[in-house]
Formats: sequence, C-alpha cells, structure tokens
Amino acid sequence: GLVYTIVFAVELVFKMCNDGRRFFWGSPAWHWNYMDLIIVATSLVEAGMSVALLMSDDLAGTGQSTSQFRILRIMRITRLIKVVRITR
Repeated sequence: GLVYTIVFAVELVFKMCNDGRRFFWGSPAWHWNYMDLIIVATSLVEAGMSVALLMSDDLAGTGQSTSQFRILRIMRITRLIKVVRITR
C-alpha cells in the first residue's frame, strides 16, 4: 500500500509541475485532477496514521485504535476508486 501511495504522490507532483495553474482551473479534466488530489492526500494521511499507530503503544488498550482502523479502511476504498479510474 505504501508503494502505491508514493507512486501516486509522485505522479501527482509531476502532473502539477507539468500543468501549472491549468491543473486546477484550465484543464478539460480539472474535476479528475481534484479527485486525484483528494485521493493522494487521503492516502498520505492514511500512511501517516499507520506509521503513527505502529509507533504508538499508548492507543493499544484504549479502544481508539479500532475506530481509527475503520477510518483507514474507508480511505482505502477511496484509493480503489483511483485504481479503477486508471484501468479505464
């Protein structure tokens, strides 16, 4: 999962550098660009949360980790949308 997050983030950075301002407003596919931005951002947040959960022993017994893993699963579903979009 982390490898895909890095690959998609690098792809997004290249796309933003290439398109410049058109990435947000002038491109005919601007709505896809925004969706890509949201999906990459949530994937990066998910990766950060995963690392934080692995490094933190404080949340292990409080029951909060269960709800946080549910949030991670929801964010993974949004990443699936990106994969489906790429395969088209």
